[in-house]
Amino acid sequence: MIAGLSGFRQSFFEALIKIDHFMAAETAEKACRKIQPMAFIDNVVTPVLTKLGNDWERGNLSLTHIYLGGLLCEEIIESILPPEGTPRANSPRMAVVTLMDSHPLGKKIVLSVLRSAGYRPLDYGHSIPPEEVVERALTDRLEMILISVLMYPSAIHIQRVRELLRKMNASIKIIVGGAPFNFDTHLWKKVGADAMGSSAGDAISLVENIHQGKKYL
Repeated sequence: MIAGLSGFRQSFFEALIKIDHFMAAETAEKACRKIQPMAFIDNVVTPVLTKLGNDWERGNLSLTHIYLGGLLCEEIIESILPPEGTPRANSPRMAVVTLMDSHPLGKKIVLSVLRSAGYRPLDYGHSIPPEEVVERALTDRLEMILISVLMYPSAIHIQRVRELLRKMNASIKIIVGGAPFNFDTHLWKKVGADAMGSSAGDAISLVENIHQGKKYL
């Protein structure tokens, strides 16, 4: 356990509750002097957002807190993640999407991580239904779809994506990630995905392995 993480989490949580941009930025800056930006996202931002969601479900926070807190997180994350890297040769055709879910933060982090590694994934947006995802994937001749979700019902809709791809005899790989898959580590197999990442940072290795024909177990 990295020393001071609990303090950073508490400070960041308070910043989101107060919608205090200065406090959030200061916390991120101090944390990133000790740990890498992705470690800050995985060990501070993600658990704080999970706590916000849990408090909202218990009725302790309003939906406004969730919405504005998410926007503040997006602002902070965009400021600390690295810029786009040199484009890779023979990069697989892929897109990132938030399926049937209005919480795009996870998708934005995955996009930033992949772009910093030289990939150029398409951004399909958020709250997108399975039928539209598959239609666009076929039109764009994708090799992979990376799907980020925050809510369990959204995760279940991935089954429909897989069913539609099979119906069209499409061999597009599905990589999933988000809170439901971390709570249930077998869920990715149940919904028919080819791989699951426990954090946004896993996206690079998963894309590389699948592109090289390796199976994710």
